[in-house]
Amino acid sequence: MFAYTIDELYGMYATYNDAMGVGQLVAWGVMFAMAGAAYAEKEHWNKWISLFLGVSWIWVGVVYHWLFYMTINPAAKYFAAGFVLQGLLIVYEGIKEKNLWFGYRGGYCAVMGTIFVMYALVGYPLLSLRLGQGYPEIAAYFLAPVPVTVYTLGLLLLTFKRVP
Repeated sequence: MFAYTIDELYGMYATYNDAMGVGQLVAWGVMFAMAGAAYAEKEHWNKWISLFLGVSWIWVGVVYHWLFYMTINPAAKYFAAGFVLQGLLIVYEGIKEKNLWFGYRGGYCAVMGTIFVMYALVGYPLLSLRLGQGYPEIAAYFLAPVPVTVYTLGLLLLTFKRVP
């Protein structure tokens, strides 16, 4: 049982999307650029991709969960902590330890990674629209938990090294 109604959830989405404004579109563009950079297989992009992924997780933890989702779900503070921790781990592993090397190497993992990235960037927002949600009540997209998680999983499936 959820601690909120569907109307409260859509209201929270609307408030978040209104507050984000054009920031959601900027995030979407950067997500496309970082996905393209992952396929470029250039070493200097690994740190930028890791930084963007980490900041995205931290943003979702602090802004989405702590500032918005917690208004309808008190457990969101725990989600916020988990997202911030994950963001810090991604930054640490990708930048300090240099353990995240992105690139398309072919095979099952790379194909699944591509599918996940495209779902996060295109499929998730289209599915929300198809389910009848209009802006601003549309399920928060791009800088929100589900698309950031799916996008990250997709990019991690495009790494050359084993992910720590």
